[in-house]
Amino acid sequence: MAISGKDPQDLRQNLQQNLGADPRELIHQACHDIKGLRHWVAANLGVATGDFDLWLPIALTKKGSLYAEVIGRDAQSPHGYKQPIDLSDQERQPLYKLGFDLLRHLEAPPAVYLMQFGFVPKNSGEGEKEVGFDRLFPFPAAPAVASLGIQEPDLFTCHWHCLTGTPLRDILILEKNLAPNLVSTASK
Repeated sequence: MAISGKDPQDLRQNLQQNLGADPRELIHQACHDIKGLRHWVAANLGVATGDFDLWLPIALTKKGSLYAEVIGRDAQSPHGYKQPIDLSDQERQPLYKLGFDLLRHLEAPPAVYLMQFGFVPKNSGEGEKEVGFDRLFPFPAAPAVASLGIQEPDLFTCHWHCLTGTPLRDILILEKNLAPNLVSTASK
């Protein structure tokens, strides 16, 4: 069922009232309508949309959200993805807010979500950039393979924790995978 141009929340409410639909099915349908979700994000959150190639993993538990390190494309990796991609706090904060606002609006059930995003130039013309939204995956999609052997727990294990309600306290990049300049700060 396509919802292009409509609010994903309308679909959720309509299906719940008429079918008693499962929240996981509803989130999958809302995420599948990329055009409709992009429209909602642009209209309601004021965020630019387009095709991008970075992913923010969000582990949504019953107690709240945990944000893992960003994943990007990497032609030199056997699976084509790399984690972590280093972002400044100035870049992370609006990204986390976008993920939080989007999942809250969709009334997303616990799971690992991959929010595909990128950066677009700000209108200020000073070389600054702001977050742009692409799409939301309601599960650990292909880029999640980058977390295997890199973070603890990996995104597939995090997803299992979220689905089963098992506590997930933290998501850590294993020290051996940190860039040299990050190792010294992580050890302190």
